[in-house]
Amino acid sequence: MKKPGRPRKNGMQPMWMLERIILALYAYGRAREAGEKHSVAVSEAVQHVLDRAPQMPISETEVKRTVATWRSNESAT
Repeated sequence: MKKPGRPRKNGMQPMWMLERIILALYAYGRAREAGEKHSVAVSEAVQHVLDRAPQMPISETEVKRTVATWRSNESAT
């Protein structure tokens, strides 16, 4: 019998998600280096992704998650 729920992807993500992460981190970092506060930098990152790829879904919450994952102090990347 099959396990209930959503099937696991074993960490694999579609390529467009990687592009979204890269665009969001670039725009967030550029805004922070310009002296913007966190909330403004998140908004600018969302706008940058929407300007570059209007069909790509993005939200402020997703940018915050991305920043927390990829720019954290504990992250080895």
